[in-house]
Amino acid sequence: MKNTLVLCFACCFTLSVWAQKKNATILITYEEVMKSNDTKAIAGFIKTNPNHPNIAEIKSKLIGLIAPNPEPRFAERNMEKKYNSSNEKNKKTAELLSNLLNEDKNAKEAVLLIENKSKCAFTLRFNGNKIYSIDVPARGKNHIQIPKGTYALSANVCNAKYSTIKTISSNLSLALNDK
Repeated sequence: MKNTLVLCFACCFTLSVWAQKKNATILITYEEVMKSNDTKAIAGFIKTNPNHPNIAEIKSKLIGLIAPNPEPRFAERNMEKKYNSSNEKNKKTAELLSNLLNEDKNAKEAVLLIENKSKCAFTLRFNGNKIYSIDVPARGKNHIQIPKGTYALSANVCNAKYSTIKTISSNLSLALNDK
């Protein structure tokens, strides 16, 4: 009798756990997240995929679902911020392009293009008269404009240490990988 009771209890428990798992909404792909309006599922995707390339878009969708009617003043300030940041970005891009296309031997600064061919993001540090650092996303590119001179470059790419001394006297392209 006790064995039968224990067996029935175990079966009921197993069925209830299985039913809960079956009813749980687990979104696996980005497309499913973008189609869904379930805030818990979207938050779960963000938590399990923090390095997804479209994480900013997913976060803004989640914020839109949580607070669909933001305060008008907040929205105006956001638009103003976006406008100012895009103007700054355009100025920096224009400056970068003119430095790359019209390389002046007498210029005091050089542009470094860093390409990350690894699957891990890293921060590249430049130690010279001043210290600079730049974040480079996984399988991505970034650039920095620094004064010409001699620098000790260092980074940790997928737990592989990179370290070298470079004299930067003109624009330079640098590619790092994890091999």
